[in-house]
Amino acid sequence: MRPLLALAVLGLVAAPLAGCIGQSNSGVPAPIDQDPDAAQGPAWSLRDTMGVTHARETTAGDAVVLFFMATWCGSCRSKAPVLASIERDYAERGVRLFSVGYDPLETDGDLEAWKARHGQPWPHGIDHGQKLQRTFGVTSQSSVVLLDGDGKVVERWGYGQVTEDALRRALDRLARA
Repeated sequence: MRPLLALAVLGLVAAPLAGCIGQSNSGVPAPIDQDPDAAQGPAWSLRDTMGVTHARETTAGDAVVLFFMATWCGSCRSKAPVLASIERDYAERGVRLFSVGYDPLETDGDLEAWKARHGQPWPHGIDHGQKLQRTFGVTSQSSVVLLDGDGKVVERWGYGQVTEDALRRALDRLARA
């Protein structure tokens, strides 16, 4: 009886661990659509709350910060002033910031209220169908993906992991002088 119980427990532990194979060091699945030999990163697009579509092609040459957020997320609220500071300091240096609504139940109105409450003038949009989440291997809100001027992923932080210092160091390597 005990050997069977041990095998059952081992199966319960091993099955979830098997899902970790192929993930990056940050514990986030590797992006699905990124070919490491491609000249450009994965294709992506985001329609913002004003109806404007932003995409890899419209941001070419600029570093891009994608912040996956939800208006109810405490970690996202704590990152709001950090992102506002980043946007102020790096916008003129070729860095574009986009907030991506992680929660499919939120609306453009929810994101517009968030923008106003937290002083965030950059584009915000809902990730309809979780396409951006799948493209960039994002598994939770309060995650940040940093793209270089070719649209390739150069940094990725999971739930609440990004610090202002780490983001600034990464942006200093990518931003124009």
